Amino acid sequence: MSASDYDILKQKLDEIILTSERFPEGVRELIRQSLVEALLKEGSPDLAASADEQQAPASSARVDAEDTSIIDRESASAFSRYLEQYKGVKLNDMEFCAVVARFFTRDISPDKRVEFINPDLLMAAVRITDRPKRPANPATTLNNAKNLGEYLETVGKGVYGVSEKGIEMLDKKLGKITQISPK
Repeated sequence: MSASDYDILKQKLDEIILTSERFPEGVRELIRQSLVEALLKEGSPDLAASADEQQAPASSARVDAEDTSIIDRESASAFSRYLEQYKGVKLNDMEFCAVVARFFTRDISPDKRVEFINPDLLMAAVRITDRPKRPANPATTLNNAKNLGEYLETVGKGVYGVSEKGIEMLDKKLGKITQISPK
């Protein structure tokens, strides 16, 4: 099993386990870690190196290319400029999820848009902005933004888009948001 196979498998495990509502939140991560460790014991040394890279601390203020690879440089730059408009406004995690969903699904130029956001895209956006408090469990944060804040709507299992109500609430808090495209 190669490192890329490991990454694909890990992503699938995350989708299945971390978004499953059958297990309590803490148990989901323990299951995933146990499965990954079992695979590593059976796998080759290149898998162990890949897993060590994956275990980099989430609180690192440094933005690695691998941390934000889900977002290209142009889009990352556009997202940073987009948020600069609201420097003095404090956003809670649910509002930040809605801003990320709105930007990447609606406000960015059409050729850069995505159909939905997921925990990986949320964490990449958090790293780009160097947000001081990072969500401990991005899947739960997105789910809370949908269920508690009504900022998001479900597009598929574990993936979300910004809801009309979320747009209205953001407009009230932030004012009308201007579209910014990548340069």
